[in-house]
Amino acid sequence: MKMQKLVMVFVIIVLFSCKRDADLKQVQFLFKPSFLHQTMLTIDIENKTIEQYTFQNKYYVTQTSDSILFRDIIIDTLIIHYQKIFPIDDKVLSEFLTELNSSQLDSNVQHYKPMLDGIIFRISKINSQNDTISLASNITQREEQSQLEYKILDALFELSYKSINDYHGILEIENIQDYFSYGLPIRKVNGNPIEYRVGGSISGCRKDNQEFFKFLESLPNDKPVIFDLRNGSIAYCLNEVIEEYSQKKLLYFYGDRLPEIRIDQYKTFETNWENSQNKQKARLFHTKDEVLKAIVSDRYKQ
Repeated sequence: MKMQKLVMVFVIIVLFSCKRDADLKQVQFLFKPSFLHQTMLTIDIENKTIEQYTFQNKYYVTQTSDSILFRDIIIDTLIIHYQKIFPIDDKVLSEFLTELNSSQLDSNVQHYKPMLDGIIFRISKINSQNDTISLASNITQREEQSQLEYKILDALFELSYKSINDYHGILEIENIQDYFSYGLPIRKVNGNPIEYRVGGSISGCRKDNQEFFKFLESLPNDKPVIFDLRNGSIAYCLNEVIEEYSQKKLLYFYGDRLPEIRIDQYKTFETNWENSQNKQKARLFHTKDEVLKAIVSDRYKQ
């Protein structure tokens, strides 16, 4: 009899959980990163949209007095820096919900580690009665304790990149993702021609970047490969790596920086390479249009 009661309780819990997920109205992600403004991403299940909302609810003002003492006072006010809504494809939303429904959020659980700078975030499921189940965390490393967070974060970033089609919005997503453990901040954005976007910093030197080496080795030798560096950077001491692979692969770079060299310095950088016998010049450009013209020109020369 006791076993039957336990089974009944279990069935009721499962049925309640299924009903709660079926009644899901919204999924919200609130990110509070150090050095950046807060961002909330709200996925509306019924309307199949994602709203991206970047804001601050206070700011500091420095005041002086006659005795030349300084102090900061807090002004409580809402400042909206970015707010847009984007549609979500049915298949993309379905894939996200599949990952979400296989994850069990628990409002009684908080995952925190001592930190100085980093990111605090909250994942919330909200049903049609506005009941909310949330998980709060500040763990940015992939580890045993953060498996739940990363299962849902992986699905969120996948959905965001497939749904947000505004450049400023993508910048905000990349800057948030850069706080977490996602390996090389390189994402393929085009297949013809092949193009990768660097959305964060590739730091360290040769011995620290085996993953970067493997990635460069995997690129084709006979096809142009474009790198978008408008929001990313490659460490200065990886210059020689870029030079090495530019000898055997058709690599093109555009944006603000190439291995921490400003694009307005690229002529000097190319001249230095020209002085080396049989060395391929660095293919550095301001814009993607310049890259595409160069690719056509290089093909013509061949």
